[in-house]
Amino acid sequence: FQIDLGTGTGDSDITTTRRDLGNDSVISGKTTADIEYSHARVAATFNRGRFTLVPSASYRTMDVDIAAFTDDRLNETGTITGDGFLFTAADASATGVTDDTVAARSVTSEAISLGMVLSANLGKLVPYIDFSYDSEDTSKAAYKVEVGADGNGNETKATDYGNSMRIGGGLNFMLGSHITGGVRAGQVTGRDDWEENYMAGSLSIGF
Repeated sequence: FQIDLGTGTGDSDITTTRRDLGNDSVISGKTTADIEYSHARVAATFNRGRFTLVPSASYRTMDVDIAAFTDDRLNETGTITGDGFLFTAADASATGVTDDTVAARSVTSEAISLGMVLSANLGKLVPYIDFSYDSEDTSKAAYKVEVGADGNGNETKATDYGNSMRIGGGLNFMLGSHITGGVRAGQVTGRDDWEENYMAGSLSIGF
């Protein structure tokens, strides 16, 4: 039986850049964030003959407090002639623009995972299957409203990661006393923003 507990805190420096679709200039900003996180994991090991079963449950939480900042926008100049579609310049004089103020924001992520690994010790070969059910509740991204509404409200919505299932398996092997390795593959399904298929392998040679 095994219990893992952890907690921590930290800080982050954040730099943002994006392009102004009006004059193709770079809009930049800088801010800081305070981070607090903690996690807990409980696992048990059951052995019966050649087979080993390891069920586990884990919980993770992370809080990020992002300070308010200002996006710096370059002033437009008359050297920009425009393309007739995205932007135009009426004359050759400089045009002042307003910097964007981004409000402070706090985001939280909580994740719960229930999993199980079943393996069989066949001597030099150890095949196993590994699967888990994961659930995450995360603060959604916040977008500003469109300057010109087109009736498509989905453009200002963010995907929300809810529940997913990971199913995989692999084979660990030992070739003699100096060569060990393994291969594994699996997939993550059920998310509304992406799905994942993975495959990996390793080989270790000792002298």
